[in-house]
Amino acid sequence: MRIRKSADVIIAGAGIMGLHTAFQLKRRAPELGVRVLERARAVGQGSTGFSSAVLRCRYTLPSMVDVAAEGLKIHNNWSDYLELPRPLASFTQHPILWVMPETTYQQDVQRLARHGLNTTVYYSADEVGERFPALDFSQDERTGVVQYFVEEDGGYFDPTAALTDLLTACRNIGVEVMFNTEIERVHVMDDSTIELVKLSTGDSVPCGALVNCTGPWHDKLNDIVGWDNDWDIQPARIQVVHKPLVKQDPAAEDIPAVCDAVNGVYFRPHLQGDHIIISTVRPQDEEERVEEPDDFNTAADPEVRQRYLSSLHARIPGLTPRGTVAGYSALYTVNYADSHPVVGRVHPFTNYLVANGFTGHGFKLSPVVGAALAQAITGSTTRHFDTRTDWAFLSPNRNPITAHRQGVLS
Repeated sequence: MRIRKSADVIIAGAGIMGLHTAFQLKRRAPELGVRVLERARAVGQGSTGFSSAVLRCRYTLPSMVDVAAEGLKIHNNWSDYLELPRPLASFTQHPILWVMPETTYQQDVQRLARHGLNTTVYYSADEVGERFPALDFSQDERTGVVQYFVEEDGGYFDPTAALTDLLTACRNIGVEVMFNTEIERVHVMDDSTIELVKLSTGDSVPCGALVNCTGPWHDKLNDIVGWDNDWDIQPARIQVVHKPLVKQDPAAEDIPAVCDAVNGVYFRPHLQGDHIIISTVRPQDEEERVEEPDDFNTAADPEVRQRYLSSLHARIPGLTPRGTVAGYSALYTVNYADSHPVVGRVHPFTNYLVANGFTGHGFKLSPVVGAALAQAITGSTTRHFDTRTDWAFLSPNRNPITAHRQGVLS
């Protein structure tokens, strides 16, 4: 047995969760040996690389609003956060329009205002139509839409560029990232402390803490560790469509990011407005569970692609039907119990932590999840881009959260 140099913390998964956690750990505790293990040959091969990375702060639970607002602040200050003078990624501020049947927004206005975030409420289709003339709101009255809500400070990010930036920032401060490497076994002591991790490279590494940030592959590591996980958290196949936009098309100008619950989709501009990304907000579209995340249909079904496009054109009827439409499928890791992630230390283990089950919320929350895990491991806070939220509400040891809305819009 080859014994590698010990690691104070081993993080499984070099996606957005794992790299933020590594960065937050090493930045606040430079003396820690932090090692990230990634099964793929490069970053961006899992869920993060296929994220639409919409950064919104409207949530059902006030604590989720707090976390999303903390995440938005970090994404707004990406260069300062990572201490990279010229990062590849940057925040694109873009209004996010919510179209929800039978929904009013006074509570949302107050919750976002606590974080200094600007919002606008429109009380009729005519009002919102003046703001967004390319969009058709004539269908909404008969579906019960009574108000429209705009997050003025929302926007979106480039997820692959964000991963590349994080990898650079982690290595700059001494985090070791190993690709093509998985955990095969762990040694757990009688007091439920993980003492040793056996890697697919043949090496064995003594470690002080183990963090599971493996997304759709999380159950494999849970089984290796021996956590009797009661949460119904499974990968789900989610379909996405990219439609090219004609720049000269008047209908393609000033399109907001839209959460359109009337038509069952969300969409946002992409690639400097050359394309538009479309996917689902329907809970029933999160029900296609994937047993093996290395082997699933990565194409978009023709009927789903057509449904998305029909929904898009119902909302923006003037769009020119031109260009080759592309589609693909990627994975959410869905918490079917309550649509909220599990983040933190797992009972009865003394040094096993998880961050999984984000149900499509992961990217926007990720820097703050990393801060929360770093706080749990080190017991320390920092004045530099930390979280002030009490994370007990997302503990893996909690009871399921009761919320009136489930799925990606919870």
